[in-house]
Amino acid sequence: MIRCCFVHNSGTTLHLIMNKFALSLLLVLVFNWGVEVFAQGEKIAKNDLAYLDLLNDSLGKTGAAILDELHPRDRLKADSLFTRMLVRGMLVPYSFYYPFDSVVTAPI
Repeated sequence: MIRCCFVHNSGTTLHLIMNKFALSLLLVLVFNWGVEVFAQGEKIAKNDLAYLDLLNDSLGKTGAAILDELHPRDRLKADSLFTRMLVRGMLVPYSFYYPFDSVVTAPI
């Protein structure tokens, strides 16, 4: 939190103004995050969400293969498969709202 001890002309200290601003900003961000999370669930259709769930699992396994395979040929094959699967996932409407949690293991 930003704290200043300069005195404003009206006798109000600047740090009180900054604290009010920081609190207002925090409330706006929390409200917007809640609205965004609520909206995400409505945008992706149920059948698309099921497909993205399956794709997410496959991406996690393929991403691990990119890192764990011993031979460069196998890593390149896994990388090519990963890229094609990710592109297929991005073609699903509103898929940019999907978190793709399993992709954390893959170097994007």
